[in-house]
Amino acid sequence: LDDMKRELETTTTIGAYLNDRLVGAARLTLEGHLGWISRVAVAPDLQRKGIGSGLLEAVESVAPSAVTRFQLGAGARSSTNIGMYERRGYREISRTFDSAGVELVIMGKDR
Repeated sequence: LDDMKRELETTTTIGAYLNDRLVGAARLTLEGHLGWISRVAVAPDLQRKGIGSGLLEAVESVAPSAVTRFQLGAGARSSTNIGMYERRGYREISRTFDSAGVELVIMGKDR
């Protein structure tokens, strides 16, 4: 229950809809001055139409003023996603591996 309460207090999820169809989503989790963006996803048939960029803009805009930096992780082989994040001002900070051994590029940008 405590984990659920903490998530409700610190996490915002935004969806993108086309009529009644959910076509994309993104999450913002607050950690002090840091806003972690995660779970950015767009329906495969609607990718490359600006939905992902719109979701990033939306989650950045709902962050409280105390958030001075945004960070996210992308699969190192996801060059299309990394390119989109770079066009939105994100830059590589570091690289790491997740629990499944997948290499992640950690990216960030100041507000």
